Amino acid sequence: MPTDPPSERVLQRRREIGARIRDAMLTANMTQERLAEAAGLSRDTIIRVQLGTTSARIDWLIAIADACRTPLAVLVDEKPKG
Repeated sequence: MPTDPPSERVLQRRREIGARIRDAMLTANMTQERLAEAAGLSRDTIIRVQLGTTSARIDWLIAIADACRTPLAVLVDEKPKG
C-alpha cells in the first residue's frame, strides 16, 4: 500500500470519475441510498467515491456501473486533451 498522499493529478481524476458516477446515478433516476443498495456498498462509500476522497476499488466501480446500467468505460474514460 502506498503511504504517500495521492498526487493532484490522481485526486483530479478521482473527482472526474465521481462526477460521472453522479451523472450516471441521476440518469438512472437513483439516489445515493438506492445506488448503494443496488451496488452492495454503503452510502458512505458512494459519497466518498463521488467526492474523490477515497481510492475506489475496481470491484466497486463495476458494481456501480452495473447498478446504473452504464458501461464501466463511461465512468472512467479520460477525455483527450486538445
